[in-house]
Amino acid sequence: MGFVIRILQGFMLGTMSSISPLLLLEVAPIEQTGLYGIFNQICIVIGNIVNFIIGEYQKPYVMCIFSAVVHALQLCLIWLILAYTFKEHKNDQDDQPKESIFQKQYI
Repeated sequence: MGFVIRILQGFMLGTMSSISPLLLLEVAPIEQTGLYGIFNQICIVIGNIVNFIIGEYQKPYVMCIFSAVVHALQLCLIWLILAYTFKEHKNDQDDQPKESIFQKQYI
């Protein structure tokens, strides 16, 4: 059983480490993209430290279960972030009137 959980954990870790930063930056407000990127890296480091502590004092399957639960929780909670994509931000800027280069002052 531990072997199967370990394989699933590997798939989840690979998927989450590549997709979650992209998804976080996609839904983050424009002004806070750096904060969301840094927050992702800090949480990865904290998760590694917690896994090392769990691995030192608990049985190995506890570490696998903890990692799987944390990643499943992140998969569910990512949908609670208010979605405000770059495309929407660009569309908001498109609503503002633009200055034409064919005005009298430019000709």
